Amino acid sequence: MAFALLYLLCFFLFMILPCSILAQSSGNISLASSLTALNDENSSSWTSPSGDFAFEVSYAAMLDSGNLVLANRMSINLWESFDEPTDTILPTQTLSQNSILFARYTATNYSRGRFMFTLQSDGNLLLYTTRFPLETKNYAYSATMTMYTGFQVIFNQSGSIYLTAQNGSILKMISSNTVSMQNFYQKATVEHDGVLRHSVHPKTAASSAGKPMAWSPLISEPSNICSRIVGAIGSGACGYNSLCSYDDKGPTCQCPYGYTFIDPNDVLKGCKQNFVSQSCDEALSETEDFYFHEMQNAEWFDGDYEQFTSVPEDWCRQNCLADCFCVVAIFKEGECVKKRIPLSNGRMDTSIGGTALIKVRKGNFTLKPEGPNTKKKDYSTLILIGSVLLSSSGFLNLILLLTTYLVVSHISFRKARVIQPHSVMPES
Repeated sequence: MAFALLYLLCFFLFMILPCSILAQSSGNISLASSLTALNDENSSSWTSPSGDFAFEVSYAAMLDSGNLVLANRMSINLWESFDEPTDTILPTQTLSQNSILFARYTATNYSRGRFMFTLQSDGNLLLYTTRFPLETKNYAYSATMTMYTGFQVIFNQSGSIYLTAQNGSILKMISSNTVSMQNFYQKATVEHDGVLRHSVHPKTAASSAGKPMAWSPLISEPSNICSRIVGAIGSGACGYNSLCSYDDKGPTCQCPYGYTFIDPNDVLKGCKQNFVSQSCDEALSETEDFYFHEMQNAEWFDGDYEQFTSVPEDWCRQNCLADCFCVVAIFKEGECVKKRIPLSNGRMDTSIGGTALIKVRKGNFTLKPEGPNTKKKDYSTLILIGSVLLSSSGFLNLILLLTTYLVVSHISFRKARVIQPHSVMPES
């Protein structure tokens, strides 16, 4: 939301700048510069320097609510930023049917991400995963189930958030305010991790009561996103091949043993294997090159391709070890489930039980790219071999014989071309 407001404000100010300001510093506006609208009694609009563009408005105002408005002479808002939300809503703001909040991509990247919060045209209020990078909805992991009744989401002046029917009655209380509006700022944001959070921030040090001057959540919906996203399509709350765990700070994504993040700055991209996968060539039996790393209370809700019941754990291990497609086997109470890559909807929780058997290659399985030390070692070896050869008289004799052979062959070839101008076979 802040990014959209800043973009709009910059655009608006650019449109109303006098020519003298635009001429300074090649059009750049530095900090501490003053901006003044054109003061022309005969002008009914603010124009661009060329006169090609203008606002047909009387004034603009940034309200204490955080709403940027453009109004006419009758003080009627012709446009307001509250009608164009991005990932956040503020007190006094409302969401009508078909309104959407998109989570940002990462904590620091404000482009649209992988989650959305929307009041649908049928009145149902939901949180969805998206079919990223598209903005279409995928899997609903929170819903009010207010079909045909939900009309408007209201964030009122007192700081409470609720869904109303068309007659104004409250259908669903999303968050009840428990702090003073006078002492705290408030916001409701669909965070980059997919959790809708109603958060507060003290306005002064006195309001913080000794606590850090930072945003702290009042409510988080859902309360545990790791267990709520189990769709058949999509990676889940975290990326593919990763595991999601939840605490009071929110969801945390981590890679299982033998895997690392594809992009540490964007953990929702998932994890990759740090070792060469098992070969499916029967001539290369690699069953002795792999073993299982055990993880308790870990599960992936998708990727199953074979299931066995009433079998011992050792049998489950051997069956997965002999199967090149099997990357993880889940064993619980005599049931053995084999999973293929990529793994999705992964989570860790004490309520899961069972054992996840993660197949990894033995030894130093980490794949390391060839670095400067490796190249230096290779070059050193070549230099050593070359030095030994050059220091031997036998190598010099070999060079002499080879040179003589090449000279004689070249002369013979030229003579052959003079005698036989047309080749019997085409040159290769």
